[in-house]
Amino acid sequence: MKLERRIDDMRNTVYRAVIIRNGAVVLTSLLLLLSTIILLDWIFRFSVSLRLLSCLILVGALIYLVVRYVVPTILFRPSRLDMAHRIGSFIPDDDGRVASAVQFIGRSDDAGDGTESCIGYAERQVSTLTTRHLIRMAPLVVSCLITSMFTLGWILFIIIETQSAVTGFGRIILPTSDASWPSRTVVGSLMEGDEMVHGRDTALLMRARNDTPGDPSGPVRLRFREYFDGSSTPWNEVLLTHQGEGLHERMITPTGERIEFSFSTSDASTPTGTIRVEPTPRVLDASITVSPPGYIDEEPLLYEADGSSNRLDPPPVLEQSSLSLRITSNNTLGIPREPDERRQWLSEVFVSSVPEGIVLKHGEHDPRAFELEWIASGTTDITLLLRDGNGLTGVEPWRLELDVIEDREPIITISVPDRDISVLPSAVVPIEVVASDDLGIDRIVIEAVVEGDPDSSPSESEWSVSTQPSEPDHVLTTTIDLEEITIDAGETVLVEGYVTDTYRNDGSARTIHAAPRRIEIIDEASFLSSVRSRFDLLQRRVKDLDSIQDRLQRVASSGSWTNQEQREQASLTRSIQDQLSTLDTVESEMRMNRMQDPRIESLLRRSRESITSASAASDSAVDSMGSGDRDGVLGHQSEVRIEFSEIVALLGEDQESWLVERMVDDIIIRQENILTRSGEIRDEFIGLRREDMDSEQTSTIDELAREQRALADSVRDLEESLRDRSDVMESVDPALAESMDDAADLSDRMDVEDRMEDAAEQLSGARMQNAITSQQSVLEALRGVKDELSGDEGVEVEDLVRIFEELEKSIERLVRTQRRELDRFDAAVAGAGFSNLDTRMIRLRTNTLSVGDQARSGGGMSREIVDQLVGAAAAQASAISSLRSDPVAINETRSSEEESLRRLLSALEMSRERMEEVRRQEQSTGQNRLAKVYRDLAEQQADIIEGSISVMDVEGDRRTRFTMRQLASRQEEVRITLSEVVVSNEEVSGNRTFMHVHDRIDDLSGSIITDLRDGRAAPMTIFREQTILNHLVDLADSLEQDDSDERFAESGSGSGSGSGDGQETGSSPTESGAVPPIAELKLLRSLQAGLLDRTRRIESSPDLFGEDRTGIIRDIASQQQTLAELGLGMIETLRESEGKSPEDPPEQPSLMMEPVQRTSTTRKSTGDGLADLDELLGLDGDPEIVPSDDAIDVPEDVPRGLEVLVSAIRGMDRAADRLAVEATGVGTQRIQQEVIDELDRLIETASRQDRNSSGSSEGSETSPGSMDRRQLEPSSPGPSDSGDGRLVMEPERPNLSEPIDELGTEWGVLPDRVRRMLQQGRLDDYSSLYERMTIEYYRRLARESKAGSTDE
Repeated sequence: MKLERRIDDMRNTVYRAVIIRNGAVVLTSLLLLLSTIILLDWIFRFSVSLRLLSCLILVGALIYLVVRYVVPTILFRPSRLDMAHRIGSFIPDDDGRVASAVQFIGRSDDAGDGTESCIGYAERQVSTLTTRHLIRMAPLVVSCLITSMFTLGWILFIIIETQSAVTGFGRIILPTSDASWPSRTVVGSLMEGDEMVHGRDTALLMRARNDTPGDPSGPVRLRFREYFDGSSTPWNEVLLTHQGEGLHERMITPTGERIEFSFSTSDASTPTGTIRVEPTPRVLDASITVSPPGYIDEEPLLYEADGSSNRLDPPPVLEQSSLSLRITSNNTLGIPREPDERRQWLSEVFVSSVPEGIVLKHGEHDPRAFELEWIASGTTDITLLLRDGNGLTGVEPWRLELDVIEDREPIITISVPDRDISVLPSAVVPIEVVASDDLGIDRIVIEAVVEGDPDSSPSESEWSVSTQPSEPDHVLTTTIDLEEITIDAGETVLVEGYVTDTYRNDGSARTIHAAPRRIEIIDEASFLSSVRSRFDLLQRRVKDLDSIQDRLQRVASSGSWTNQEQREQASLTRSIQDQLSTLDTVESEMRMNRMQDPRIESLLRRSRESITSASAASDSAVDSMGSGDRDGVLGHQSEVRIEFSEIVALLGEDQESWLVERMVDDIIIRQENILTRSGEIRDEFIGLRREDMDSEQTSTIDELAREQRALADSVRDLEESLRDRSDVMESVDPALAESMDDAADLSDRMDVEDRMEDAAEQLSGARMQNAITSQQSVLEALRGVKDELSGDEGVEVEDLVRIFEELEKSIERLVRTQRRELDRFDAAVAGAGFSNLDTRMIRLRTNTLSVGDQARSGGGMSREIVDQLVGAAAAQASAISSLRSDPVAINETRSSEEESLRRLLSALEMSRERMEEVRRQEQSTGQNRLAKVYRDLAEQQADIIEGSISVMDVEGDRRTRFTMRQLASRQEEVRITLSEVVVSNEEVSGNRTFMHVHDRIDDLSGSIITDLRDGRAAPMTIFREQTILNHLVDLADSLEQDDSDERFAESGSGSGSGSGDGQETGSSPTESGAVPPIAELKLLRSLQAGLLDRTRRIESSPDLFGEDRTGIIRDIASQQQTLAELGLGMIETLRESEGKSPEDPPEQPSLMMEPVQRTSTTRKSTGDGLADLDELLGLDGDPEIVPSDDAIDVPEDVPRGLEVLVSAIRGMDRAADRLAVEATGVGTQRIQQEVIDELDRLIETASRQDRNSSGSSEGSETSPGSMDRRQLEPSSPGPSDSGDGRLVMEPERPNLSEPIDELGTEWGVLPDRVRRMLQQGRLDDYSSLYERMTIEYYRRLARESKAGSTDE
């Protein structure tokens, strides 16, 4: 129908209009948005992200437009009814009739007038409407125009700017594409080509240039990313820094495997570049091989660098060592092959210049390593930055610091002694040489030469020691025993040391010498003077310290001391302690010089003790000051001053006389040495003139003459010293000053110095006999000087001994010479040649007359000898005349020479007889003097005992302690004096028994001194002092002589335990014959009596010694055993004196008697039926004592007559065994008493035999040091055998002590052993036990006698 067609047409028209309008909106919107984005991108050059965002916006807008416009358009399909309603909206008053008409048209069953009317109305109305009524054309036209304009514009843009259009579309549509707008700026990369390699973890300089005209400083950015294990990191963009002139740079540090990068400006960028990142070259391993120079026999040394270190620091190497440095890198190095190129590569690797002489070695088998070789000539400092095959240079420098040292000269120093020193000829000088070398010591040598010795060449040494150490530092320690070098006082020993190292120059060694040390040889007097000077210095220092202490004590007495005084007291303590260094120095010098002087040793010991005590007291005073204890401070300070006063007193005791006497002794010893040496060469030089001597003989006598002149200078110094010291001592000790002055006057009157000068001249002129005579007179004068100083008397005997000793030797030489002349005369007679015989006889006569003059010094005792020598000289003169006659009177000559020999032999025999007489006198004198020494010491010991008793129970205050210290000093004096006796008396030092007593006293003295210095005066201390007193009395008693002892001594002057070598001893009375054999027996008997007394006391009073009882018994047992050993030693000495070894059978002496029969000592009843004393008292015998396994071994083959001594020794041994088990009872005492009795009989027998044979032995000779066994053989009269087996004492000897004699026969008949014990009581106190036993014994006798009378 018409209405339907019209509505369909209008519907289509509206649809087309919607499509056009919506399409124009969508297209216009898209074109506008795209244009806007492209414009903005062109202006701002969006980055990819912005372009991507823009693309997303465009897509979003498109989606919006499609949803908003396109989809609705597509879905726009209005129905006819919808169109009818739309049309009805444009018809006024339609009221939906058009829509109804449309509906009516679709229903045929509802047709009617109304329907037709409605449809007609609708057709009329619709036909009147146009498209303009339904569609607003203006907006549609505008949309179409706008769309057309945008479309036309884009078409024109595409046509005109096709590339820009494509770029714009590409950059927006494909935001990640490489499309880009043509740049307004220009940027270029300054990085190297595509094969660029850079080191990992090193700074990489990124460089670009901005070539934009007019704006080179415009920003340039770097865009980069790294790759790790094939994966990349995000792109990084950083701004480069403008460096000027368009250059832009930035440092980055790549750490990956490679890096991609590009540079960009605001609208320009460079192509993406790639840099390969590799590790930089570095030293993985380094080592250097050092080959020492050829003269060093050592293996090459390899030093390797620590892997974690960028350096190698080997120790210094020796110059001229061969060096090989091996470097291993982590990268292939790419070292060129051509030498020039290698040199260039090496110069690039070395941070500094390449040292001269270095050679590069590189093996293709290891492209990462190379070696550098050179010879060490100076300190080397190499720094390397390796460069590998990629051209990379290391960033961590590797360094080699190598000190090259020259083979320096070795160093040697004589450190000990550290200066020139002065010592005695007997010194043992410690030597210490310190040597070092940088490489090694080949040899160290120490030599000692006598400086200025004409007999030794400079290359010869008296002593040397060497070593070849292997280490570079060595200390050679040794000693020089100067006694092994022939050297005298006044000479100098030069100690030199040198070292040779391993350096060799053309095969020759290098030797360096140390600064030498000079050891001046001084005499004993000079040494002692030095020691005395040190003591004087110490004394002055102590006095100064005492002054300080006195001031501090006055301050302390006020009780107001301050910290300053306390510090001063502490400083004083340190100063006191420092004084010990002086004592240490003296002790070391004494040891070094092998000087053993008991007095000096005692002085050192006592001074050290006092200094130590003073230091301790001062330290206590400091503590008391700190605590505010005034009394304590004053007390301790007083103790310090007491010790100071003791030190000063010690150091001032007899210093002047002691030193001068030692000086005189030294001169005497030196003169005796020169005299002895002169005597030894006298025969060789008889008749020789100096011009006839060879060089060795001339040197010998010149040396003696030089020593003699030096000794004359010492005498002159001695005289000056005596007078100077006499003046000093005048006010201190007038007696000592007078003795010094008298000694100097005596030396001057005796012309000692002039005589020594004369002796020196005579030695130089080879007038040996005259020189010896002068030397002997000098010795006599010197001994007189010594006697003046010491106050000794009785030197006449000593002088006679020396005179006759020398006279005997001189006459023996004359006898030998005369016999040689007789032999020469007989030979001349046979050969008819008498030339020079008269000259020889002249020399003999001259010497004979000289000996005659020497003999005159013996006074009246040598008158007959002088006559014989004068007669011999006359006979020699006759022989000389006969030899000079022509022809020679042969018979007269022989007769005269034989007469001369006869007289000389007669003079020799007389001199020997006079010598024996003088020796006997000397022995007696020496024995008495020694006994007096012991007596004097005993008196001193008694005083010490008295002083000890006085302080024993006194409270130990300071005064008491000081008194004890004084007593200790006095005990020390006794000890020192006894030591000096041993040192100066060969008879004592060689006698075992006497030395035993001396050692015993020394041990006891040490304990006493310790006790007293510690402030203890206990009963044991008194006991030890009493024991010393007893020993001193025993020593003196053993040397006391009666007539029989003197006669006994005449026949044997040596000690029973002496050396027995038959050599002559010195001539001093303290050196010859002082201890005869009988004195040793007496001493042994006294010691045994002392042991018996101690045994009795400890048995009778068990509580007397308290806890010390066991120790005392053990000491008695030990002493008892020692006496047995001493007795055995006497037997051995007597056997040796007979010339037999222990295995030889004893010879039967010519004078012999049967051994004395001894009574059995076993317990039994008496022969007359009376009970034994033990039985009567009801006493049990001592328990059986098992003999010790180490019982003393007494020889069985002792000479006859010594059985009594053997028995005594065995008794001593048995007593020792009993005492060892603390058996101190009757049995032990009985054995000890029997030993005493046997020794008494031995002494008495020897004395009787000597009295009987004194006439025959008056002129016999006995070698010194030996004992005649016959002196000890029992002889009659003596103890005799009564026939019944009992030993009966001789009538002239009282049997009992005085108290028993008073009882008479009331005592009855005592057993023999009891009678002997009681008899001993005459001399020794018997114990209270024996007294009680004896009283009880007689009481029983009385009761039994009374009972018997009653029975009768």
